[in-house]
Amino acid sequence: MWILNSGRKHFLEFLRNTSIQFFLMVLVWIAGGKFKILILKQNYKDAIPMGAICFVMFLLIYLAAHANIKTFFKEFRDGAADGLDPFLKTLDGENQKRKNRLKCIYLIKNCKSALAEACLLIMGIYFVMIFGLFYSVENAQRFMTDISGGTDHTAHVNQATSMAPKEESIVKASAVPSS
Repeated sequence: MWILNSGRKHFLEFLRNTSIQFFLMVLVWIAGGKFKILILKQNYKDAIPMGAICFVMFLLIYLAAHANIKTFFKEFRDGAADGLDPFLKTLDGENQKRKNRLKCIYLIKNCKSALAEACLLIMGIYFVMIFGLFYSVENAQRFMTDISGGTDHTAHVNQATSMAPKEESIVKASAVPSS
């Protein structure tokens, strides 16, 4: 397997770069919680910059993940699929759909172990990303709970908005005769 031999360095770099993406996910989740609170309070003056911050951080996560995965699989292709690059150079005049089909046929015929390893890596990467997403969300929720005094942040907002007196209670209080 390429990942245990010459690809070990590239795989460890991929994992090291993935950890910062989980940290960014936590930040996006926390900023999103603050954004939601600002929307619930109808504080749009502060909500618009917070929404922009959430968008920029989410864009950073996407770009980091894309660059990390692309770099890793480029190294994988160069190390595990010997002979693929010269074959691809012969397909320069083909349209993209036919080129992809011929590339898959070449990999199935000549690089069965690399193709199986790539499938396992893709499934593993998706598992790690999904697990990291859930872990990040859980940590962000725990952080938001600690900040809001041990309660859920949305419950805190609901409690603050329900403190305003309602018209019914004012009308009932004025209808009671005083002695």
